[in-house]
Amino acid sequence: MGTYEFTTLLGISRTRLYEIIDELKSNGAPIAYSKTSTTFYYEYPFDILVGCTMKPLSRKELVEKKWRCFTSVLVFRTEHS
Repeated sequence: MGTYEFTTLLGISRTRLYEIIDELKSNGAPIAYSKTSTTFYYEYPFDILVGCTMKPLSRKELVEKKWRCFTSVLVFRTEHS
């Protein structure tokens, strides 16, 4: 699968894909690129800790985004640093 097909499948831009790869590499992911296969791959298995923080949307956010839900507790936004 080429970069275009992969980014289309993920619903992100090529630039965003490279940003993600760079961030993974900066956190120790052994990512390499094969010119022969024209693809990225992991050189060896590795572990990475992934975290997620969720906060209820404010009433203002619910109105601005036109969220259709019964309560702000049901809809969350994700924030990452």
